[in-house]
Amino acid sequence: MDLNKLYFDHQVLLMQAGGASSGDARLSYETSARRIADRIGSIQRHSGAIAATGWESLAALPGAALCSSLTAKSFDMLAGKAPSGAGAS
Repeated sequence: MDLNKLYFDHQVLLMQAGGASSGDARLSYETSARRIADRIGSIQRHSGAIAATGWESLAALPGAALCSSLTAKSFDMLAGKAPSGAGAS
């Protein structure tokens, strides 16, 4: 499967979870997002990508934490790399 499609699907599910009108709907979207994050992590681990750790960490988060204000900076920290936008000095 195309990794970019998985990234897209993951983001759409997080947006849907954030706007869900019920707890059950939010849980369903979050569960699907975690499954995709796990799949992304597996693909990346298989290819030796450092970001695999971040995606695997996302897959393990409880639902409420998954859809909280996860920023690019916090994702980068989960992945063990310098925050996005941090320039080398």
